[in-house]
Amino acid sequence: MDFKHFLYEVFPILLRGLKEETPALWGKMNAQQMIEHLYFVVSASNGRLNITPIADEAKLAYRKMRFYEKDFPMPRNFRPDFVPEEPAPTQFSNIEDAKMQLFAQLQRFDDYFAEHPGMTTIHPQFGALTYDEWVENHARHFRHHLTQFGLIESV
Repeated sequence: MDFKHFLYEVFPILLRGLKEETPALWGKMNAQQMIEHLYFVVSASNGRLNITPIADEAKLAYRKMRFYEKDFPMPRNFRPDFVPEEPAPTQFSNIEDAKMQLFAQLQRFDDYFAEHPGMTTIHPQFGALTYDEWVENHARHFRHHLTQFGLIESV
């Protein structure tokens, strides 16, 4: 998969099909909560949040190696330890506003790494990630949630 193409070309088109009333095929989040979940993760990647890894360096390195060794789909109902059991209440006025805010965070992500080439930012489960690692992570994560809401077939 061309992760950058998916993230910047395919994802925005597919996201148009997500409406407030679109039901999830699994999980507890509604459509807007899912968008806001992605917003939060992108905010972590663009240097705006101070993220603390949830494991020691060896475990982070192992998890990172396993995640990036091949492009496998994330399993349904996967919830890392750092993600709360219950979805967070929505913070934006509606789903369209949440989508705009998500795309603004993606632009900040690109801007951050353009201004700081070679920098890394922290992922709680994998540790320090480069721009390209984050692009792959976001593309795979976004694909997982598009599948959750039936906007694409399971890979």
